[in-house]
Amino acid sequence: IGGLVIFDDYMWPNFMGTLKNPQPGIHVFLNLFENSFDVVHTGYQLILKKKVAEEPNQASLQDE
Repeated sequence: IGGLVIFDDYMWPNFMGTLKNPQPGIHVFLNLFENSFDVVHTGYQLILKKKVAEEPNQASLQDE
């Protein structure tokens, strides 16, 4: 069932050097799980909603 993932400080630029900020790590997560989430909000927080897996159609199960 769809759940929410909330990343805080998504756009936080306070550390010197981009790899010390949260955004690059969040992008790795997004690339690993692409097509698994819908973006609900983007700002200093990034909110994702997990997509619900489609159930097999009952009619197609009876044909097998």
